[in-house]
Amino acid sequence: MLMAFQVLVLRHVHVGSWIYFFPYVLFIIQLPFELNRFWVLTLAFITGFGIDLYYHTNGIHAFACITLGFVRTFYIKEVALREGLTQIYRPHVYEMGTAWFIRYAMALILVHHFLIFSIEQFSTDHIAVLVVKVLLSTFATLFMSLGLQIVFSKTKSIS
Repeated sequence: MLMAFQVLVLRHVHVGSWIYFFPYVLFIIQLPFELNRFWVLTLAFITGFGIDLYYHTNGIHAFACITLGFVRTFYIKEVALREGLTQIYRPHVYEMGTAWFIRYAMALILVHHFLIFSIEQFSTDHIAVLVVKVLLSTFATLFMSLGLQIVFSKTKSIS
């Protein structure tokens, strides 16, 4: 559903040339903790490749999604396991808490957006524009992802 929402609605929604919304990354971010790395990377590739087909971006989203899946695995191994969060099945704002989920999602979305926009720009001439675009789009995607989780969740209380 996130991919359909992305390609049918959000493909044409952006604020100037600064803010883009990519909530489809929420699918990769919310994959279960104990899912095998092979399946995380496979699902990340399929997701990114599907977006690339509609955006005509020649693998940029697939590359960013695979990297996101790879970084996600290390983030969970280093942070979630260290904090004892292994008894929770999947990362979600209601299960993990708002603060933890925001830190987790922001780090992963930031990596994803940096890769997409830096490959798209493929130049260091306008690095300030790249940084602003990445940060604004990261915050926009993060807030949209939080909103989607709250609206489409069965639980109604945030910790």
